[in-house]
Amino acid sequence: MPNFYARRRLSVLAGLTGLVATAALFNSPTASAALPTPIAGSTARSYLSQLT
Repeated sequence: MPNFYARRRLSVLAGLTGLVATAALFNSPTASAALPTPIAGSTARSYLSQLT
């Protein structure tokens, strides 16, 4: 019988861990970083021409 209770405790622990992980996933803040401003095409071409 002790083996049954150990399995039961392990399954309850696994279920609670999954529940907590799911709650943490959905309650986390979303990313709010602003995108960088694009540069002009001529500037990008001059940067690329300087690469070796």
